[in-house]
Amino acid sequence: MVRNMGHNERESSAGNGISAWTIGSYIGAGIAAIVAITVIGGSWYTIGQFERGVLTRNGAFVKVVQPGLGFKWPWFEEIHRIDMRTETKQWKNMEAYSNDQQPAHMLVSVTFDMNEGKIPELYSRFQTRDNAETTVIGPAVPKLTKIVFGQYTAQRAIQKRALLNSEVEDAIEKDLKESVFHIRSVQIEDISFGREYLLAIDARMKAEVEVSKQLQELEKEKVLADIKRANAQGEADRIEKIAAGQANAIRLTGNAEAEAIKAKGDALSKNPRYIEMVQADRWNGQLPHTMIPNGAVPMITLQKQ
Repeated sequence: MVRNMGHNERESSAGNGISAWTIGSYIGAGIAAIVAITVIGGSWYTIGQFERGVLTRNGAFVKVVQPGLGFKWPWFEEIHRIDMRTETKQWKNMEAYSNDQQPAHMLVSVTFDMNEGKIPELYSRFQTRDNAETTVIGPAVPKLTKIVFGQYTAQRAIQKRALLNSEVEDAIEKDLKESVFHIRSVQIEDISFGREYLLAIDARMKAEVEVSKQLQELEKEKVLADIKRANAQGEADRIEKIAAGQANAIRLTGNAEAEAIKAKGDALSKNPRYIEMVQADRWNGQLPHTMIPNGAVPMITLQKQ
């Protein structure tokens, strides 16, 4: 009985020993597999076409990696992906004051992308693109927009909107020229002023319309006056010409009559009987029906014998 129990115990111990060894080998194999997978999986990477990779070794910058498949040392090296796509960011309800102290709220949008040559600087200073946007572009756009806008009166900002937009864009591009970003465009999409200013603008526009209307009426009156003046001058010129013609005709007639009288006088002085000749020439041969007693017969002179 004792012998059998000892034999069974030895068999049980042998069985337990085999089982423990098997379990240990499985664990070791699993660990080896995990390590192998980690090594294999951690030694290669892919970079998308719209990305650039920053390869670091033990946290230190090594190089910029282009799109495609690449390999690295596991555990020691890491890949940090940088998005290179163009982005448009908006600043809504940006408050600013014009040169004439009018408050305004603007909607400004800026389109930008990464400067690929500045990727090492981006990583060393900011680590991520989001951090760079917050640090570089975030404060620059409102500051420069307000500076430029402050040089414009409210009225000029409205009338010269394109020029304002261009000057704001130039200011931002110049300020961020050496930064990690490329500024592609700046758009002032909206400018809104307070209600009081809008009412003042409306009143001013109405006044300008009224003044313009009055000026048009004045110009109309001037034109009508010029027309009347021209008509009057034309009529005066016409009357003057008629009067001058009549005066000239009278003068000519007077000269003619004077010449005729002078000719008659000369004829009378040279021929005393010229009057009798004219009378005889004009006599129709009839004698008066009534004559004064002892009166002479007209145009008949009787000589005594």
